Amino acid sequence: MQFLEDFLVDTMPDWMEWTPETFIVFLMVVTMLVVMTIWDIRKPSKPTKGFLPIAFTRGERMFLFILILIGTHLVFVLLDAQISDILPSPEELVEGGPEQHWPYALPVAIVLGGIVARWG
Repeated sequence: MQFLEDFLVDTMPDWMEWTPETFIVFLMVVTMLVVMTIWDIRKPSKPTKGFLPIAFTRGERMFLFILILIGTHLVFVLLDAQISDILPSPEELVEGGPEQHWPYALPVAIVLGGIVARWG
């Protein structure tokens, strides 16, 4: 990981804090966009209607999935003080870990996004 950190510090612009984690998320989003583009070119999607009030294509559902991921993490960040009283922090679970609650936010976001992507 040190090589990646050095690469990001030396080559990326200063306006963004490029850590290995942010770079990996960026690569994941770019990969999803490329895969969805190729998939849509090979087999165009048709809008389907689920439990949401309007019909969505695969690309629109992916966009909603990304918004749900971001929104869920923001909710966990905003409610950090209240969450700290309810859930143990990862630091309490693993010695020396940071006091962050994203390990709880990620599964919630994936389940909610998966529901929307599959049945929405």
